Amino acid sequence: MPQTPTEDRPGEPTHDQPTHDQRGLSFRPSQQHAQLTAASVGFAYGPRQVLDQVSFTLAPGDRLGIVGPNGTGKTTLLRLLAGELVPTAGQLERVPPSGSVGLLRQALDDQPGETVREFLSRRTGVAGIVAEFDDAVAELSVEADGASDRYDEALTRYLAVDAARWDTNVELTLAAVGLDPSLTDRRCSELSGGQRSRVGLAALSLSTFDILLLDEPTNDLDIAGLAMLEHLVTSSSVAMAIVSHDRAFLSHVATSILELTEHDHTAKRFNGGYDAWLVERERAKANHERAYDDYQSKRSDLAGRAQQQREWSDRGMSKVRASGENDKNIRAFRTATSEKQASKAKQTQRALERLDRNEAVAAPWKPWDLQLRFGEADRPGAEVAVLAGAVVERGDFLLGPVDAVVAAGDRVLITGPNGSGKTTLIDALLGNIELSNGTQRLGPAVKTGILAQDRPLFAEAPSLLRAFIDHAGCDDVEARSQLAKLGLSTERIDRPTDSLSMGERTRAAFGLFAMIGTNLLIVDEPTNHLDLPAIEALEGALTQYPHTLLVVSHDRRFVEAVEVNRQWALTTEVDGPKTRSQLEEI
Repeated sequence: MPQTPTEDRPGEPTHDQPTHDQRGLSFRPSQQHAQLTAASVGFAYGPRQVLDQVSFTLAPGDRLGIVGPNGTGKTTLLRLLAGELVPTAGQLERVPPSGSVGLLRQALDDQPGETVREFLSRRTGVAGIVAEFDDAVAELSVEADGASDRYDEALTRYLAVDAARWDTNVELTLAAVGLDPSLTDRRCSELSGGQRSRVGLAALSLSTFDILLLDEPTNDLDIAGLAMLEHLVTSSSVAMAIVSHDRAFLSHVATSILELTEHDHTAKRFNGGYDAWLVERERAKANHERAYDDYQSKRSDLAGRAQQQREWSDRGMSKVRASGENDKNIRAFRTATSEKQASKAKQTQRALERLDRNEAVAAPWKPWDLQLRFGEADRPGAEVAVLAGAVVERGDFLLGPVDAVVAAGDRVLITGPNGSGKTTLIDALLGNIELSNGTQRLGPAVKTGILAQDRPLFAEAPSLLRAFIDHAGCDDVEARSQLAKLGLSTERIDRPTDSLSMGERTRAAFGLFAMIGTNLLIVDEPTNHLDLPAIEALEGALTQYPHTLLVVSHDRRFVEAVEVNRQWALTTEVDGPKTRSQLEEI
């Protein structure tokens, strides 16, 4: 009976399979060349057009950044490219047809109760390949018809994914993405946002895909995680399409940009990377506005001239009729003069029609402009929040002791690697968790607004509108007006909150803070799930906010834009079975 192929000589890899150390952490294609071509692709959800006439080619070496406001169909486009959706117009072609496509979703698509090991086995297809191989071995042992051929095919796939060393490769890959290999038996639902993002990257590294589609891959990653992701992306020759609102990330990795437009659902590709796209976009905008102004100026001149010529003709004919002139020669001269003006008017009108037909320039589209300004409460006392000798213990994690004072008007940036306890520190400052040692104090008259990382503010509400009214203490009309200013339509706000995107929930939270007024604002990874216009609006609102601000963010451009006067850094070290985290002020 054939044996499971594990009996290779010590230290030697299975044929054609590099060891993990040789392979390193990378995105590996199964074929040398594969590309995707979109030809006039369109997609609609019923009567709602999402994409229209989208054309581009994604070739090996391409790192195509896909940008556009929320709702323009970026994730829909990735799902079309992945084969999860079928275009309602146009066509998609994969060359060769056998080329494989991997999609990294915004959120880890784990199943209830699934461990990290089980997720990675399922997501990479190894679980199915191992099951198929075991079935083939069982069939071969009873000499079933065709068993030998099925075994050969199953063995080929088994060797291709290096299944014999699967557990070892999983542990090495988890370590390479910055996770403790002991997490393999932890449920995915118990992981932090940053850990879940890294597990998703580990799944891609353990797989072999010829084309990669990454949907917001930077969400929840710390600085080290971002550096690792940038290395993964830039060191691979695999064709990639990347949806991201992280401006620094796109600037570092994108070789070209595909901009989706919300007013006509089309797309335009710009070569030369993200920074070149910003320059070209502004240049194209200025050229369009100039061309539109020139067209309108010509049109106005022709229309005005035609109108004046018609008026002269009509006035001349009226004078002829009213003059009572008996001399037929004089009357004929005046009539001819008026008719000449009428003829000129027709010529000018035809010139206007030719201009509209051949040189018309559409008015520049003005997108909806998100305006954010956070409501302000009365100034609190001198001390907003205080921790003295504070210690928090959660299983094998220990934070502290922490001594920290947040004074009125402080603007504090909190940094640290994933899992270092940034959210725990905030909970301790607010008194939301029990301390193992030390004391916590919140100042008098503190009114807090907090945007948590997992956006739980309106969770499980029957509708966003109902939840917003309950939190804001306002009436239906006020709530609808405020949400409309945030681009949230009646159709969206009447839905259950859990059916809304994280970006929509984030905007709704900002709308709440604008209404209720706060003097302590805490934002934990606020740029996650927001589009670029919303991020820029948020930067402006936070810059103008006059009260105490705590910011947790790894978005490098955002951190540069929002002024702070203090920075706290959390550092971790392993102390026996425990991970200890300490707070330092930089």
